[in-house]
Amino acid sequence: RQMCIRDSSKGSIIYPNFPLESGIADVVQSPMPLAYVTAGDFIMGSDPATDPYYLGACDLNEETPPHKNRTGDYYIGRLEITNGQFAQFMADDGYSTQSYWASGGWTWKNNNEITAPRYWNDPSYMIGDDYPEHPVGGVSWYEAAAYCRYIGGRLPHESEWEKSGRGADGRIYTYGDIYDSSVFNSGYWPEPVGSYPQSDSIYGVSDLCGNIFEWTADGWEWGLYTRYASGSFDPPTGTNYALQRGYKYLIVGDCDQDYATRLSYRDTWPRTYRWSIVGFRVAFDPPI
Repeated sequence: RQMCIRDSSKGSIIYPNFPLESGIADVVQSPMPLAYVTAGDFIMGSDPATDPYYLGACDLNEETPPHKNRTGDYYIGRLEITNGQFAQFMADDGYSTQSYWASGGWTWKNNNEITAPRYWNDPSYMIGDDYPEHPVGGVSWYEAAAYCRYIGGRLPHESEWEKSGRGADGRIYTYGDIYDSSVFNSGYWPEPVGSYPQSDSIYGVSDLCGNIFEWTADGWEWGLYTRYASGSFDPPTGTNYALQRGYKYLIVGDCDQDYATRLSYRDTWPRTYRWSIVGFRVAFDPPI
């Protein structure tokens, strides 16, 4: 199976040059900058005994127990999807092509007359045509998943997202184990994707810490990490809720940015949720 990307002027362009194997991180340029992550185990979740930034009172979404998880080979976008990229999806009739949409998303979109991300071209936000290099925000899980199908990919699973930042050494942040707000976009407003290469992960993935929050493919399941720890790694797909990763701030009592920007932090929202600073990145399976 080859990977492909749609182009309204040329039809489907085939990319046969996705490498079948590589070292720990092989960055390729088509259809977008990607990091190739090889199959294997990694430590997923928080270990309160070794993580000085973990706060049990803030853990409302079950980061524990830490466990050895396993992924297959996969590609993940080095950068978040931008306004410019999403504008192409819109220009290519992405909102009116039913095959890109999950059945529930198609119904939701039509019932609510959704034709663009929330706040698109609203001058109060950096979402729209005037900010082509900024990450797209204001998209629901359904819109994010539709774009991924349009481009020939999918949303990353939660485990893939976390492994892309932690690697095999179980680091707390992409850049190491000591919190440092100077190496990522820690402000409220997003900046152009890839603006903070000093916080890139060991796989070369940018903005896993800071900039915007990101949808993942997975649904919500209570007790998921206990199940994972038992060796059952099938990701949850059901429910009206999906997992988000990559938070850049969380000021709730004693829960602050050093807590919320750890790679193990997770949160869940309805799939129809459309906050201005929630976007996504794309994942791909290797060709077979």
